[in-house]
Amino acid sequence: MANFDEQTVAALTCVTLAIIAMGRWSLRWWRGQSVGGCGACAGGCSAASKPEPVRLKVTLPIIDAAELK
Repeated sequence: MANFDEQTVAALTCVTLAIIAMGRWSLRWWRGQSVGGCGACAGGCSAASKPEPVRLKVTLPIIDAAELK
């Protein structure tokens, strides 16, 4: 495996960069941050808007503790 030619190194570099970009995008999406750049929203980047509250991607059920009798 020590004998990589130039094409293999270039392909591995592209795949690695793609995985990093997808991971970064997924993490920002999960946290609720904007994944688009300027112009991605209707108001553009110059419009001042209140940030929306962070919402969980997964709903959490409310578990009531059972009363001991």
